[in-house]
Amino acid sequence: MTGILGSFVVAQLSGSPDTAYIQSAIHGHVTNRPEDVEAIHSRYDALRAEAQPQRMSIELIREAEKLWT
Repeated sequence: MTGILGSFVVAQLSGSPDTAYIQSAIHGHVTNRPEDVEAIHSRYDALRAEAQPQRMSIELIREAEKLWT
């Protein structure tokens, strides 16, 4: 997926705008610009929608392990 090249965190504090921390290969970046935070939320939601439940992920990893050994 384009747009997620490292880890990220979104901090949500009552009475304050959401703030995001984005890690890159060179450094981290902190932003509370609404359009940046919304872009991160959108990418996270897209990743989450595609993710398998933990149990299914473990099963897929075990199946792949059998093929490789």
